[in-house]
Amino acid sequence: MENASCNETIDTIEHSAPARRYSDNLGDGKILEDIILAHSDDNICSDDTIERSFNSGSSNKGKDVDDEKADTSNGKDEDDGDDDDDDDDDDDDDDDDDDEDEDEDEDEDDEPPMLKYTRLTKLPGRFFHRDPVSACLIKERLFMFATHSGIVHLCEPDLSPIRTFKAHNSSVLSMDFDGEYFITSSIDGTIVIGSISTNDVTKYDFKRPIHAVAFDRQYSKTKAFFCGGTSGKIIYSAKNWLGQRTDLSINENGGTITLLKTIDDLVIWCNDNGLTVAHITTKQELLHIPVPKEFQRPELYWPRIHQVDQDRLILGWVDHLWFFRIDIVKNKNTQTQLSTTNSSFKTHFSEKRIEIERHIQLEDCMISGLADFNDNLMILNWLPRVGKEFFPPELKILDRDSLDELCVDELALNNFSGLGINDYHLYEYSYGSTLNRKWFLISGNDGIIVEEFNLHDKLTWFLSREKYLKAWELAGLWLDKNEKLKIGLKQLEKYANSNNWQMVVNFMVILFDVSDNGRGDDEDYVQKIVNEWDHWLELLKEKNLLDLIVEKIPRGTFFSGFCQVDESIYQFILNDYLAKDKFENFINLINIWDHNLFNLSEIKMQINDILKIWDNDNYHLNNKNDTKTNDNENSQIIHLRESFINICLELDEPESCVEHLIKLSNPKTLGFLDENHLINSFLNELPKIILIGVPKSIIKNKNIEKLLDCDILITNIQILIENFHEILPKIIINIFKDAKLDILNYIYLEKLAQIDKLFIKDFENDMIELLAQYNKSLIYQFIIKHKNYSVEFAIKICEEFDCIEELVFLLGKVGENQRALKIIVDKLKDPAMAINYVHKINDQSLWDFLLDYTMSQPDFIKALLISASDWIDPIPVVSRIPKDIEIQDLKNALVKITTNGKLDEYIYDIILKIVSNETNSIDKTFRKMRSTGFVVDDKELEYVQNNLDDSFVKFTFGDTGLQKDSEWHNKAGSKIAHKSFVKLKMKN
Repeated sequence: MENASCNETIDTIEHSAPARRYSDNLGDGKILEDIILAHSDDNICSDDTIERSFNSGSSNKGKDVDDEKADTSNGKDEDDGDDDDDDDDDDDDDDDDDDEDEDEDEDEDDEPPMLKYTRLTKLPGRFFHRDPVSACLIKERLFMFATHSGIVHLCEPDLSPIRTFKAHNSSVLSMDFDGEYFITSSIDGTIVIGSISTNDVTKYDFKRPIHAVAFDRQYSKTKAFFCGGTSGKIIYSAKNWLGQRTDLSINENGGTITLLKTIDDLVIWCNDNGLTVAHITTKQELLHIPVPKEFQRPELYWPRIHQVDQDRLILGWVDHLWFFRIDIVKNKNTQTQLSTTNSSFKTHFSEKRIEIERHIQLEDCMISGLADFNDNLMILNWLPRVGKEFFPPELKILDRDSLDELCVDELALNNFSGLGINDYHLYEYSYGSTLNRKWFLISGNDGIIVEEFNLHDKLTWFLSREKYLKAWELAGLWLDKNEKLKIGLKQLEKYANSNNWQMVVNFMVILFDVSDNGRGDDEDYVQKIVNEWDHWLELLKEKNLLDLIVEKIPRGTFFSGFCQVDESIYQFILNDYLAKDKFENFINLINIWDHNLFNLSEIKMQINDILKIWDNDNYHLNNKNDTKTNDNENSQIIHLRESFINICLELDEPESCVEHLIKLSNPKTLGFLDENHLINSFLNELPKIILIGVPKSIIKNKNIEKLLDCDILITNIQILIENFHEILPKIIINIFKDAKLDILNYIYLEKLAQIDKLFIKDFENDMIELLAQYNKSLIYQFIIKHKNYSVEFAIKICEEFDCIEELVFLLGKVGENQRALKIIVDKLKDPAMAINYVHKINDQSLWDFLLDYTMSQPDFIKALLISASDWIDPIPVVSRIPKDIEIQDLKNALVKITTNGKLDEYIYDIILKIVSNETNSIDKTFRKMRSTGFVVDDKELEYVQNNLDDSFVKFTFGDTGLQKDSEWHNKAGSKIAHKSFVKLKMKN
């Protein structure tokens, strides 16, 4: 059992008004008269959308919604909003200087609401109006609604009625449904159980108000359920083997039960003592959370529980939130049973564990409903009255992690005055997928269906407010491209009318892009885009504003070359830049425009001549120590080299690029060589190329950790590994050795081994030496797992680099056990390791050597004494102890030897009895088998008579053929297996 405490430092709130009891809504406890259970068109109203836009943080307390429609956001009528938008448009036309003021007004209503609301009107006519709803349940297959007069209404998820009947004489407070059966409980003390497939119901009277009820998870088989109420007892009601119902109290004296829910084989309840979770299978209490100290009367504020998924729960109680996680754990208690083959086995069973992940107290929140909203939380917040003034509840969307408010909508429900925190219900309903989700918000007097504001809703909202840019962004991929283009052109005209040409240019590039999402496959659409490009570019040319868009105009042709912007535009711009010696701009245009528009070979030759002149001049300037070249010139040359490389690649001349890539210190040079299969052609440059981008200090200091964290270096090493079939590892290793880059050899071989250990089979000696230099911690595992190295060489390296444990292993491998033992004793000074080593070798002479060699060391003597009788005989240890040596705690060690000896004697006696019993049993079976004959046919008899010197085995379960002993020669494995099988059959 796990107890949880609420002694945490949590902010508290004061409740200005207690929750109203259910009877308050019935008018002095008067029972509503019986109704005629008939459905007609008059009983069910049509759906009616609440045309209200709720913005985050908006508040409109005390205002009721109309029976047909609710108010629009911020308490304004929709017509008033339209008038405001018209006024804003008039201001734009009259005076452009007022844009800033208008933008401030628009920012107040800049984003559409997150939620939309629809009035629930398809329930029977008297529900909400004449007979308040007291409880409801929303399940995937069934919706249930119940009233304070005891009426229960069952309907399909589309709200089409299944049946309506009077189940109780007073308020229905709780319901449950298991997929076939439903159960309801009432203040009148009765519980009703029925099936959705039949009209028959069963009623039980518990004589006390029942506030909560829940099915057992296997009700269809056990007919069991849980219930609780003002009696303070949790009753488990089930049928016994005689078919009679028996009631068992599993918890009592905890006060009124305000919540009861079963989740798989867990039962959860809340009362005045707090929250309790119990495991039905093991009948154990798993978790108990006491009522927070500030709860003066917990029975007045009913908790809300929401199951997020199979292993996560959320509980909301007043202003507290608990997040739970359910785990299945393996029970450590096992039962041992004896099998029929005299071998034992253990049986395990699983149990559940529930733990609190988070416990948070909310500020200014009274939880009357709880649900999921995407990855966030939806909470229905009940607002206590202030004096005689009542307030409608709020629907909040909270961030699941930070619990920040993302949206707060005030819900102007019908007749909310007088309703308490327990009169509201919030359920999530999902059908088909998470995209088709609804939330049902039910109060005693009204019902609302909550849905997420979808894309079409948001698009309409933006267009109605002339927010064309946001409407265009929202259109995304789901709106027809022609319709989306029309919206974008409206935004362009809006920018142009306000002389905001920079925004015109920026949006043109986005709006007229046909390079993705299949828009370039429609020739008619592409032609429209080209026409718009020509129109707007010509307009910018007339206003001498082409510089704004020169880098953003289309870089080539459309629709496979059949459509393109007028070529005169490109030619005009290029000629202008060349005439003004704007070479940087010219290079930029060459890089971004389609090269099919120009003579690319000629451009390459011109750039190559420029670079040759620059390199020649720069060489002479460096010799003269002249520093007249400035950063601007260097920057232009860098871009020019990059442009030259790109052009060479386009002309399929990659060899011409390598020289300039190295001069640019491009870290992707090796990748470029790999892509173009040129590594073999530049092996001499490999040490220089592979270190491009790697800080020289790391290489100089041989900092292996920083090298392994260097993405550039690791990427280059990976390229060499991927090409090890073309460039043999031996070549790479020799190149790096010659360049004194052994540390790169280590990284290369280490990465190569991660792919397949066989790849470094011929380099294991090198690997041991490199590990000793750069990563000693891996040597031990390496020498254990690998065999293709020279042990003598490995011993030499381990001695050189002081790798003690590895040296011990290697010495043991070559049989130098005494030398290895001396190292353990003298250098490691580890008695336990020395004893384990000798025990593993299991050589008596090595034991004697250890005893003789360590008799001058008290720590070793003590360890040998403690280990005596486990692995070694204590007598030789005690007899070798020098008389003049002092050993701490010698008395306890000797006592342990004596104790262990007695225990060993007792255990050996038990083992002897077990072995004797099994031997007698097997001997009896064997004698019986030997005295039993077998029936053979004539062919087998003749075969046996002709081969009397051989042995034969025949099994009764089938003819598997006979085989001579001579045929088993040199087949020991088969023979042993066969003998084992014969022994097994003899035992059985």
